[in-house]
Amino acid sequence: MVELRRIMPFDLENGPLLRSALLRTGDNDYVWGVAVHHLIADGRTLGIVTQEISGLLAGCAPPLPDLGYPDFVHWEHTRAGSAAVAANLDYWTDQLAGAPELDLPLDRPRPAVREHAGGRVDIAVPPALTARLTSLAAQESTTIFCVLLAVRLAQLHHYTAATDITIGVPVSGRLDTAFEQTAGCFVSTVIPRVDLSGDPDFAELIRRVTEVCTNAWDHQDYPYEEVVSRLAVDRDPSKNALFQTFFAYQNVFEDLTVPGADASRVPFATGTVQFDLELHTEATADGGLAGTFLYDRALFDEATIRTMGERWLVLAEQLASAPHIPLSQTSMATRADQALRTEVNQTDARFDIEIRADQLIARQAERNPGATALVFRGAHLTYGELCTAADGLAQRIVQTAGSGARVGILLNRSPDMVIAVLAAMKAGAVFVPLSPDLPPERLAYMAGVTSMQFALTSPDLAPRLPDGVQPLDVTGPPALSPAAAGAGPGTAAYVLFTSGSTGQPKGVEVSHRSLANLLPAMAKEPGLAAGDVLVAVTGIFFDIALLELLGPLTVGARVVIAASEETADPALLRALLEASAASVMQATPSTWQMLVDAGWAGQPGLRAWTGGEALSRDLADQLSARCAEVWNLYGPTETTIWSARSKVETTGPIKIGKPIENTRFYVLDGNQRLAPPGVPGELHIAGDGVALGYLGRPDETEQRFPVLDTLTGGPERVYRTGDLVRQLADGSLVYLGRTDLQLKVRGHRVEPEEIEHALRRHPAVQDAVLTLGPTGTLIGHVIAQEPVEAADLEAFTARLLPAHMVPRSFAFYN
Repeated sequence: MVELRRIMPFDLENGPLLRSALLRTGDNDYVWGVAVHHLIADGRTLGIVTQEISGLLAGCAPPLPDLGYPDFVHWEHTRAGSAAVAANLDYWTDQLAGAPELDLPLDRPRPAVREHAGGRVDIAVPPALTARLTSLAAQESTTIFCVLLAVRLAQLHHYTAATDITIGVPVSGRLDTAFEQTAGCFVSTVIPRVDLSGDPDFAELIRRVTEVCTNAWDHQDYPYEEVVSRLAVDRDPSKNALFQTFFAYQNVFEDLTVPGADASRVPFATGTVQFDLELHTEATADGGLAGTFLYDRALFDEATIRTMGERWLVLAEQLASAPHIPLSQTSMATRADQALRTEVNQTDARFDIEIRADQLIARQAERNPGATALVFRGAHLTYGELCTAADGLAQRIVQTAGSGARVGILLNRSPDMVIAVLAAMKAGAVFVPLSPDLPPERLAYMAGVTSMQFALTSPDLAPRLPDGVQPLDVTGPPALSPAAAGAGPGTAAYVLFTSGSTGQPKGVEVSHRSLANLLPAMAKEPGLAAGDVLVAVTGIFFDIALLELLGPLTVGARVVIAASEETADPALLRALLEASAASVMQATPSTWQMLVDAGWAGQPGLRAWTGGEALSRDLADQLSARCAEVWNLYGPTETTIWSARSKVETTGPIKIGKPIENTRFYVLDGNQRLAPPGVPGELHIAGDGVALGYLGRPDETEQRFPVLDTLTGGPERVYRTGDLVRQLADGSLVYLGRTDLQLKVRGHRVEPEEIEHALRRHPAVQDAVLTLGPTGTLIGHVIAQEPVEAADLEAFTARLLPAHMVPRSFAFYN
């Protein structure tokens, strides 16, 4: 009842603006609740009222103050236009100009308009820790407030990596001591802006905070709304202007003294919050501190803030014990954080990764040679026929190119793609997928980098091969010589080219062992079994195609290869899914969106796998309504197709999931230290899926495939993904963006620098910058040194780049 009366809305027109209720809860137990609107009282006022009631109960009537609140209103009006107030206004305008927003990691997207629904989490700071913090304040000739604020800023720095932080802080507003005992709302807000750059230690941070706060107190007499109107011209209703986090050290409250009874204050959650996140601290009778986190429930989960409170205590212990250690060398990770990190990386699985994919498929052919392996345009190819064809082609590869050679695969969509891949593996060759629509110059570059002398192709595509590369017709008769025994598991299985930041594509070498780990991992989950039918829609030059073409065959399932026209036409693709009774299809979100936009009603038994680019919640919901289940898959080419998987849920964020078998994730912050769960960082991937490196690029391989040691408990080679992620409480990851400028276009990785380099090769272009438009269109921003048409630039880049990398729109600048 007391709580209900306290949180009831006030009638500002008719009042009252103060409510009081006394509730008997036992024979000698009572709860007294007071609710006061902020218009007529602040924290100091409640302390004054409590003091006076204690005096009255003790029989001592307190004297009335000499000045009342109307006197303060008059005093404030007389100062409003003074030179001092104007100077303070200019001070804050200068101090806060250009201040960045604090980008706290949120549990949910920010609503368009704040609703101020708040939650509360309390922490207790032990007396021993409080004593060390107080001692540190004395050593630095400052106050406990400045030390506690410095701890909070250090924590916010750990959460966001921000080095320029503004934070709201309350000040009493009783600038004239004559108003010290006057009741009313005097409190105001100052906004210290603290510089955390240069990796200071905690002692240095305390000094910086002290200096900033001293200046803030000296300029606290200013009209806050005027500063807001100057700096926040376009007000955003979704957040508070100028700052979103708030810190207070409360020393204004008083305990009630009741003769013959014990009285203590009871924590109370009002259910509201003014800012995104607040931390209120207060000294306790035992010499410790009470901390209260207030948070916006639209943005944060209670568990997130509870963990934040626990981390505050861990960090405060470190900072108090070692104030001269740089902030970059401190950590707020709790034991629970460390345990979760260890648990998530316990992915050991006993896969037989010494056996190549072609050998796994050959075992299926031995078990059931008459079973259908591939279907294309209605024609069936059995497991026995598939392996016989691959064996024959492997013999020809050994006879012409020799074991260990890098051979290209330049083929249109057909069973020949699968035969060529298996034949290369059986022959001990390294296959290099090539796209038929690649420009001649790019094909020539790839052939040169890989020292390619032969390519598996068809008569109609053979003329597209670069000079010096001999065609090996996949439809030709088998050679008489025996095939090689195949390559070892640690050697390269294929080289797949991705966009490069140096202006040329780079070839990623992936081993047989890495591929042999991926295939059974995906067969385990999301799951593939002998009864499945997978419709393959991805081009072989995109690494996820290897999972579509090989994964089902390793478990005895059937692969239906979509023809080129079927992959591009949603009506034809829909018909193929229905006619084949498909149980699985893997595609990029762009392809799934194409189906949905064309009116596809779905297929109840279909399991949708999606990856290669970010999956939106809207598309996820649409697929969930149309399919049996939806899986979001994540992984760069450098860690062998997929490294994480997550079954899409109907609520919550879209996750990229947890590491697959024999894979480990390390999320590192900007200081190359392990980031606690919930804190953004760059994902580093270790395990059996990590590629051999970049072909012919030792320096870049060393940079992107470093060896972690102290962070992982021992030397471990990882791949730096450049992907910004954060770990959720269940251990899964969510994707936040990139740490660099890399883009994703229809599932393809695109380095803007490569396209910019191509544009600069045009004689009319002085300089160029590439951006991605809101609809996914690549836009070239060009400074031209002579007149040039957009169509000319599009045609020019089309002769140098794959179709998905060609800008379709241009903006010209002087």
